[in-house]
This record gives sequence, C-alpha cells and structure tokens, in this order.
Amino acid sequence: MDKRFIYAGLVLVVIAIVSIIIVFDTVSSVSQAPPSILKVVNFTVGSNSYYYSGFVANGSYIVLALISSKRPLNFYLLNSSTFGEWASYMGSNTSVAANASGFAYAKGLVGKGAVTIFRNATNVTMPYISTYAISGPYYQSNSSNISIGELPHGKYYVVADNTFGSASHNSSVNTTMLIYSPDIKVSSLRSYGYTVVAGGTVSVLAIISGIVLLIIGLLKRGPKGSEGKTVRIFEDGAPSAMSDEEINKVYDKIERKRGVQKGAKRQKLPRRGKSVKNKNSHR
Repeated sequence: MDKRFIYAGLVLVVIAIVSIIIVFDTVSSVSQAPPSILKVVNFTVGSNSYYYSGFVANGSYIVLALISSKRPLNFYLLNSSTFGEWASYMGSNTSVAANASGFAYAKGLVGKGAVTIFRNATNVTMPYISTYAISGPYYQSNSSNISIGELPHGKYYVVADNTFGSASHNSSVNTTMLIYSPDIKVSSLRSYGYTVVAGGTVSVLAIISGIVLLIIGLLKRGPKGSEGKTVRIFEDGAPSAMSDEEINKVYDKIERKRGVQKGAKRQKLPRRGKSVKNKNSHR
C-alpha cells in the first residue's frame, strides 16, 4: 500500500464533492426563482376561427408561453408586425370566402418575424424549449438565445389557430394559455450555465482521477524501507535495501576470505575510508 497515492486520491475526491455541491446549489437557485405571471387565460377556439393574446418582452428577462388544448391546433408566436400581416389576411373577404388556411399563410412568414410555429399540437412552449415540450415545432427562429426564451424588446402575439389548416377546424377546442417570466435575467442564466458546465467537468475529472489514484495506492507497494526492510546508508550516502540476514551473509563471506573461521569472534569491518590495524602484523 502506497499512502502517497491514497492521500492524493482522497484530496481529488474531496474536490469532486465540493464541485458537485456548488453545481447543485447553482441549479437550485435557478429552479427556485419565483415566476412572474403575466397572463393566464382559459378560452375556447371556435370552428374555423382563431384566438390571440399579446404581451411585451423587455429583452432582458426570459418570457415563455405555455399552451395546452384538448385537441390539436396550430400555434404561432409572432412579433407585432408579422401578426398584423397574418391577422389582416385572415380577416380579409378573400380568405374567408376561400376557407384560407392560417397555417399556410404563417409558413410564408418564416424569416419575416415569425418566432415559433407549431402544427397540430396539443401542448407547446413558445419559444420552444426541449425541456418543457413534448414535440418540436414546425419552425423556430435561430436568432441568438431564442431557444432559452430571450425575445428582443417589443410586443409579441401568441395565436391559437383553428382555421381550415387545423386538424380540429370542424369543432370547437378548449384551451389554456399561461404566459409568464421565470424572473431570471438572460445574463444570469449564462453565468449559471458556465458554472454548471465548469463545475460538472471538474467533478467528473476529479472523481475519476481520485478513484484511479486510490486503486493504485492500494495495489502498489510503498517505498523501500516501509515494508520491514533494513535500509543502511554508507558513508558515501549510497543506500542499501539489504536485510540484516543478507548483510550477515556478506560479512561471513568477507571474513572467511580473510581467514576468520565461521563461529569465531567477528572482527569489526573497517568503515569505508578508514583502516584497522591487524593484531598479527609486526611493526
């Protein structure tokens, strides 16, 4: 077991836990933001007719329209000028006489101010956000931040269309519309997003690295000398990882070469760089 790797792994695991706490705290602060209800309307869209409701976006806060109907309808989110053009056509004598399709005319407004268009849907969110909607729209503007609910400053209209182009145009349809703002600034949402992405990335990398280091620390043997071995340092600083038994064998071999019988009193070996006088030598 190598404690160095284990300590490093534990530090990374702690970093991952702290990052996860920061991410959850950020997500919680966004989800708990109190909504500002702009409008709630229950209405019935008659056969071959339509219903509309307007609201103003200030360009800084997110604004969403949630609509639920009992039967399929066509839904549009249009800016004021585009809605004026669409409503003018649908109210003209020509369109009434021809049982004109509101959806067919709305398609012609793509790229001219139409923000979102749904065809034969029952539950929609406009602008379209995949988290809240069951199915995607026929069209949505690709302008910056439309997909998170940021609308440029101005007036907009939500239209529930049950004219000839609707699958339910021969019957009346009960519908509920909720227009609200989550009271979150788009700039704040961006910073929240950066925090979540960065914190999530750090958490994943730290927890993976920490687990790998912990496994290595448990499987790897520690540094020499930590497993019961005797580490001796000679005078020149060179380490030896030989055990006492191995060192004794080397001593015995050296002494036998010097003529000392095994079992006799062992003469102390000279330390490196020093000399010892031989008792049998003559001056």
